[in-house]
Amino acid sequence: MKIGFYGFGNNLNTPNICPLRKNGLSAKTIIPHSHLNEEGVGCLWIECRQRHKAWMSISPSCLQITRDSHVDSFPSNWCSILREVKVLSAKGFDFFSHCKKKVGNGRKSRFWLDTWLLDKPFRVRFPRLFNLEMDKTKSVAAKWDDPSFCSSFRRPVRDGIEKEQWLDMLSMLDTVMLSSSIDRWVCDLNGEGDFRVKDVRSSLDELFLPSMDVATRWVKFIPKKINVFAWRACLDRLPTRLNLIKRGVILDSDICPICNSSTEDSSHIFFHCDMAKSILRKISIW
Repeated sequence: MKIGFYGFGNNLNTPNICPLRKNGLSAKTIIPHSHLNEEGVGCLWIECRQRHKAWMSISPSCLQITRDSHVDSFPSNWCSILREVKVLSAKGFDFFSHCKKKVGNGRKSRFWLDTWLLDKPFRVRFPRLFNLEMDKTKSVAAKWDDPSFCSSFRRPVRDGIEKEQWLDMLSMLDTVMLSSSIDRWVCDLNGEGDFRVKDVRSSLDELFLPSMDVATRWVKFIPKKINVFAWRACLDRLPTRLNLIKRGVILDSDICPICNSSTEDSSHIFFHCDMAKSILRKISIW
């Protein structure tokens, strides 16, 4: 119904639905993103924050979700959500990269596996040291309680790349101070650290929807359908004879049936047609 109202039933290029400030209609609810399950993204965020709680309404395997290891090939709603998130990641929006651990006492954060200090887990940043680690799921707090950060290594650190990674890691850990607060997940899509579906939607709009530097001119004193009609006219999206022929509609001619003098396009209808000129003259007199 909305598409019929806003687009008058035809020739509405739905990808142009974007904010007013970018020459759109700001009517994002008309169409969904082709690969978007916002509620699913919200569920992922909730799962991240509740990772250490026992959820009875979600299968235990979901609580062990990680970006790389969780299988998403099963026919389930949860796997469908993961597949959608991976599709978005392939298109340039990596949701997991915006979810980070804010370490307090370090008891609920895994030293090697969680993204808690850098923009990637330590297992990715320091792969040689990760191979030496015997307890790969060790928490940050447990690592701090050890006599040395290398106490749980299966052998001493050797020269070369291992030594280089070891020194780099030590220099980073020197800047960390644990506190008495609990660890928590934060989302960096806004400055508050809280997750909101609105922020995800805005990020996807910025990434996928086309935009222009000129803002849409919106007059609040006239009916909405007139504003939409003017917007479509500016974008040359009216069902003129010329546009219909371009879209494959078979017509006998593209000549204006009123004046029979020129091709019927948006400019001709409003400014060059004899009827349009006559109406404009009468409006000027009135």
